[in-house]
Amino acid sequence: KTVIFRQKITFQKIIQPEIISLKKIFYLIRHGESLGNIGADSSPDPVLSPNGRMQAALCAEFLAREVSLRPIILSSPFYRCIQTAFFISGKFGSEIILEELIHESITQNLFPDRVPSMPSLAKIAKANGLKGIYPDTRWLPENYESWDDVLMRAVKFRNLITSASKSR
Repeated sequence: KTVIFRQKITFQKIIQPEIISLKKIFYLIRHGESLGNIGADSSPDPVLSPNGRMQAALCAEFLAREVSLRPIILSSPFYRCIQTAFFISGKFGSEIILEELIHESITQNLFPDRVPSMPSLAKIAKANGLKGIYPDTRWLPENYESWDDVLMRAVKFRNLITSASKSR
């Protein structure tokens, strides 16, 4: 099931002599159901299932009704996330930006044998026809993440989106 979290963040900019309030709304969307979610693919980067594609399309329809401006779309480099983002991007004409801070925790529970080796952001972007300049380096951690590592990554992501939204 695709889950959408909605959070309003208000920034205030002082312009003499009045205060103008700028509201930014962030939608955090989990990818649609993947073949891995239903046990049909055990690879580290499974694609969306047919149901997951339907969920992504419904999510895009929902956002098209809710969002009046063209959104900035940040996506995890995992393919199921990019697939979900393409559905949303198609409704708005927005580009998809890969963000390496967005991904599940890399733990032994999720990846029991080893931390997976994934293509670089540059290779993922090229393979998916995404614009932008991305590093041709490893983006997943080399070792399993502790809970503190995951929390630190979440804080970095929060700082990234709140600082970017202030400048937009």
